[in-house]
Amino acid sequence: MSRTDRVSFKQPSLPGTISIGILLVVMGGLVTPSLAQTICRPPTSTQPGQNSDRTAEILTIPNSTTLNAPDSGVLQPPLPEEQMKAAANVELVGGKINVMLKNNTNAPLTYQVMGHTSTRTLLGRKAVVLQDLPAPVTINMNRNDGGLLVVTPAASDRPGMLNVTLDGTNTLSSQQSTISINNVGQVLLN
Repeated sequence: MSRTDRVSFKQPSLPGTISIGILLVVMGGLVTPSLAQTICRPPTSTQPGQNSDRTAEILTIPNSTTLNAPDSGVLQPPLPEEQMKAAANVELVGGKINVMLKNNTNAPLTYQVMGHTSTRTLLGRKAVVLQDLPAPVTINMNRNDGGLLVVTPAASDRPGMLNVTLDGTNTLSSQQSTISINNVGQVLLN
């Protein structure tokens, strides 16, 4: 449920001038200036040059799932799966997944399963299978020669298996170097 408060302010007396101020909005205990424009209704107009008290309506919004504001009152950024469409979906087995990385480039690349392995090298035209990775998991990859990568994930016929091909590209907008697999098997690329 929302609440409307009224706040008074003075309008500048000279035509063509503006006043600048920061409007702080209380939202579930968190004070933030960034939401003020979207929730502040402009006051009713008066004649130009007239010096008068003006009133604006400010809508106070409680914590909301649409804003990802948890009970702690701290705003959270949207989850990756809320920002982008999954590149693939894979069936997890016991909350785990096997990932086959296939390097189709001629260059060696480094990869790391964040929180599980150190940085490792995968030679050009070679493949490796990473077994029993607990979801959620993130894998970072980079070509050693500084070249760009395109990551193409595909679910295997076998449950719990994800095939990932790594190809070179010359297009910066196609560059991808991170695979994230969430706890329901959605594969997200970045």
